[in-house]
Amino acid sequence: MTSPDIENGGKFSNDHLKDGGNLPPQLDWTDPPDGTQSFALMIEDLDAPSAPAFSH
Repeated sequence: MTSPDIENGGKFSNDHLKDGGNLPPQLDWTDPPDGTQSFALMIEDLDAPSAPAFSH
């Protein structure tokens, strides 16, 4: 998976935050293994009020 909206290990811009534009980032999936039926994406929110982090 790649995204032109997010650098590897980077942060979302305000365009993609709840208090910003709340827009979904573009996600590009390429060359899935044969037989792949779905993908799962987990994001760890380090700024969430729950400690140590919140998983989406």
